[in-house]
Amino acid sequence: MYPLTWLWCPQYNYPLSGAVDQTMKLLGAGNPQTEIAITQKFSYGRQLARILAVLEPMARDFYSHNPDLKQEPLRDFDQMLSDIKELRSTSSAGRPERLCTASDIADVMKRWRDDSKHYAYRAKLEEVRTSIEQLIDEDDRKKT
Repeated sequence: MYPLTWLWCPQYNYPLSGAVDQTMKLLGAGNPQTEIAITQKFSYGRQLARILAVLEPMARDFYSHNPDLKQEPLRDFDQMLSDIKELRSTSSAGRPERLCTASDIADVMKRWRDDSKHYAYRAKLEEVRTSIEQLIDEDDRKKT
């Protein structure tokens, strides 16, 4: 393209030709609120770890009872597991645990308020209040 001609070039945006996030909104989860709630409780990493913990012994058992099958998928699976373990150990090693501030907690609670129905937000808020009161009571008992 010649210099400065981009100023006069029209831009056409056809359906499904936009950015990936536009497509994800159209083709994403059937219930985005449910997806948000799930990922707030269980990150994708936690979900993957739990699935792999169940799948690993099943895969080993399956391939041990079917020795005539190609073993390459099991080797690939083992390699993936070891890569994930290595990534987890290197990403957490030497990195101090990040402590949440009160404003971090307040930000999370604001997202709860904005993302959920009123009764769900109030229930979460009450759960937080109860947990904080229990912590205060425990601290008071330790002091006496």
